[in-house]
Amino acid sequence: MCETDLKTEAGKARSVFDKHATETSDLFKAFPRGSCGNASLLLGNWLTRCGFKNIQVVLAKKEEGPSHSWLIVGGYIVDITADQFEEQGYGLYPLNSEYHAAFSEQEEGSLDLGISLEEPYEIFSRFMEDA
Repeated sequence: MCETDLKTEAGKARSVFDKHATETSDLFKAFPRGSCGNASLLLGNWLTRCGFKNIQVVLAKKEEGPSHSWLIVGGYIVDITADQFEEQGYGLYPLNSEYHAAFSEQEEGSLDLGISLEEPYEIFSRFMEDA
């Protein structure tokens, strides 16, 4: 069941991944490490299903450092895997987040799940419905 509150849905998604990452897919076996893109896609599709509009996926990279991905929804950055980087916690951030601005190379990605994420999305959705 969907909630209308973005923070609630993001927190629920994080909780689902914390409890069921490997049940969702082997892609999440090291969650949150290396899971930002796929987790953002699953959450973005879930939020679309819940009626949230204008969801953007951001694909980003630091000039000399890691790549990262997050969502922009309703004037917020939604980053449920930011804690894969030790200096950061996960959650909702303002659009002018200094942490996210440090990823100087940013581009908008697609919410398309592709074949490899269709089944994980169905599993994730069931866990979200039960959460």
